[in-house]
Amino acid sequence: MHRVCYITNWSRYRSGEAKFEIEFIDPFMCSHIIYAYATVDDKKPEIIPIQKDDLEHYRELALLKRTNPNLKVSIRLGGKMSQYTRYLKQSKMAAQLVRSLIWYMATYGFDGIDIALEFLDADVPEDKAALTTLIEELIKQKRLMLRSIITLTAAPFVENLLKVYDIEKIGNLVDYINLMTFDFYGPWDEKTGVFAPLFHQHYQVEAESLRNVDGLVKLWLSLGIPRGKIIIGIPAYGRSFTLSSRQTSLHAPANGPGYPGRYTKTRGFLSYYEVCEKGQSQNWQRVWLDSEKAWYMTNGDQWITYEDVDSAALKAQYAKAERLGGVFIWSIDNDEFSGFFCNTEPFPITRQVFSTLNLPVPATSAPSIPIQQRMPAGIAPVTGAPTVRFVNVQAQNLPASPIIPNNLQQLLNALSVLSGTTSYTPIVESTAAPPPPPVAHQTYNAEYICARHHTGRNGIYRDRTNCSIFYFCEGNDLSSLRYHIFFCPPGLEFSMDACTCDWPTGRSCQATSETFCVSHPLITTTTTIRPTTTTIQSNIPQSAMFALNGLGQLLGISGGSTPIFDCAGRRSGLYRDMYDCTKFYFCTTNNQAPDGTLLRYDFVCPTNYAFSMTTCRCELGQSHTCHTLTKTDCLLL
Repeated sequence: MHRVCYITNWSRYRSGEAKFEIEFIDPFMCSHIIYAYATVDDKKPEIIPIQKDDLEHYRELALLKRTNPNLKVSIRLGGKMSQYTRYLKQSKMAAQLVRSLIWYMATYGFDGIDIALEFLDADVPEDKAALTTLIEELIKQKRLMLRSIITLTAAPFVENLLKVYDIEKIGNLVDYINLMTFDFYGPWDEKTGVFAPLFHQHYQVEAESLRNVDGLVKLWLSLGIPRGKIIIGIPAYGRSFTLSSRQTSLHAPANGPGYPGRYTKTRGFLSYYEVCEKGQSQNWQRVWLDSEKAWYMTNGDQWITYEDVDSAALKAQYAKAERLGGVFIWSIDNDEFSGFFCNTEPFPITRQVFSTLNLPVPATSAPSIPIQQRMPAGIAPVTGAPTVRFVNVQAQNLPASPIIPNNLQQLLNALSVLSGTTSYTPIVESTAAPPPPPVAHQTYNAEYICARHHTGRNGIYRDRTNCSIFYFCEGNDLSSLRYHIFFCPPGLEFSMDACTCDWPTGRSCQATSETFCVSHPLITTTTTIRPTTTTIQSNIPQSAMFALNGLGQLLGISGGSTPIFDCAGRRSGLYRDMYDCTKFYFCTTNNQAPDGTLLRYDFVCPTNYAFSMTTCRCELGQSHTCHTLTKTDCLLL
């Protein structure tokens, strides 16, 4: 079963012990991480980050995947639905938006996309159509997304479910549906209520009887969604009410949200560590509701419904008993991630839920009212269910680039040459203690590295402390400095000898003050065919070639004294080196250069691989085909 962890990009800005960092995450705790979130630009159909530190977070997540190659990381696509609808109504803009989303995911190394758009209006049919269009367009381009996971996070709608989601289409398209099985009740109501009851309650009648975990799950199942596609949500937080009378029981009159938390600073919302901190005070009375399988606590005019270790474990038992696809935690940065507030191990709710998933299936109490009798008006159960599609996703380790080429389709088809280079020898998990977290200014800070160590030499620099990270620095002086950051794929390290990612040599990764690897002068391309002195701009490409799985394994740039391959006079495409079958080149037009000028990008196959003229990719054990060629073009655009 999937163990999905959401993290939010705003949790890093909380104060004191509540400040959350990616480095706090055990890379093996979650099977999937979803990072919330990216959104769409207000002025053009392009996906953009929300916070200034998001790109740094992306790189930190990539390091988690290096430790655990089986970990999958998705980006959550958020924001108001209306922002997307205006683009998705126009086919040209819809295509641009989807292309931007694919590029964003590939560029920053995400394994999937979680669509979690907010404020879907049941009275605006355009929103429903736009959401379906977005998913359909993504599926059409899924071959470009390298078997990535597409998930939908669905709000806990009951009465308006079919007005908001095209269940039949969406259910067949997405890989998983993350059901928000919480916030059924909250401080927006006029009386207190349990925000995530497990089963139907006697006071819930008609469609309201579906406002519980079991009810919402059974509703989606009745509409044809396979069990294996449904992942239920467990909140690591609480909802608070301000009471309007002296009553403190369940369903007591309320007058809006409770006081904001000390750290989260939002009325009506408290993280689990804030709830836990309050609960340690003798002024708070805790009450267990056996029917709802939930806690609440009260103090004066404050009333809090919340999830804790016990109630969360029951939901995990339910997910396993119902043979669902898994469980997600919203969000692990709201869990007691430090152990500071509750005197517990870090992430008590998250760890309890995930450990429960590994226990034998328990007996559960089924609701007394059949689902057919609780269906909202206009919703009829369906028979038969679409086949669930399980996706095997490989991690991507790709550099940042803002460019989205118009010929993305052609480029991606042509540059799938590297898909044969993704295999590597399994790494035996070490039993030793993990190394300390990297120092921020020494690890994946390309600007720092290039500015401090760039000495007029354009080229490749390895990170001073991390063997899996390297940079490409270019510029005539510091005022014109540009830099690019690259991550080696899991299992590979940057070789100072080969200037590329390669298999580890067996020597431990040592910190080094000399990080410069190879020089690449910035000079313009020539238009003369095979000149005696070639002048070639050779820099790490900023094109769609980085949107390919496995291409990150070949980010080295070739060198040596053999005759230099020249793109001048050639067509755009892939070419093998005439003399060295471990090298190949990509020639492409330069939008900033005169018409007809081509740039050359150089690549080196990993150790034991050679470029195959048959498959136009690096293949294992191709040394027997390594010989001098007169015709080197393999695939032309």
